[in-house]
Amino acid sequence: MMVHQVVGLYRNVAVESADPVGLVIMAYEGAISAIDRAVMALDEGDFKAKGEEIQKALALVSELMSSLDMEKGGEIARSLSSLYAYFMKRLLIADSRKDRKPLLEVRGHMAQLLDAWRELRGTGLGKARRELAQPTHEEALP
Repeated sequence: MMVHQVVGLYRNVAVESADPVGLVIMAYEGAISAIDRAVMALDEGDFKAKGEEIQKALALVSELMSSLDMEKGGEIARSLSSLYAYFMKRLLIADSRKDRKPLLEVRGHMAQLLDAWRELRGTGLGKARRELAQPTHEEALP
């Protein structure tokens, strides 16, 4: 089996077994990586690769937007929806103008949001770990 096939299988398993916050984190990581590759391609004058990477980032941002639950998410979901729409607009501008500035702008915002999602996930997992680690009354007895 080729290395890229193993990596593909690993990604499929990771996505299929991820929790909802984990999927959001994966989408952010993928979009940021695509933006990084788009910037590199732009710097190298590879406009075809730049366009392909921006399309990947757009697809991931679109997926993030479509996964929002506007009823349950309330104001946060509406704010994220507006941000995602702005990100998509800036990515399209970067693509059409061959401009790295909007790419770096979106990357910076997405990196900040990724940190927040990771913190949210860590807080939830940290609380669960603490609860599991606390001995029950029977376990505390000698």
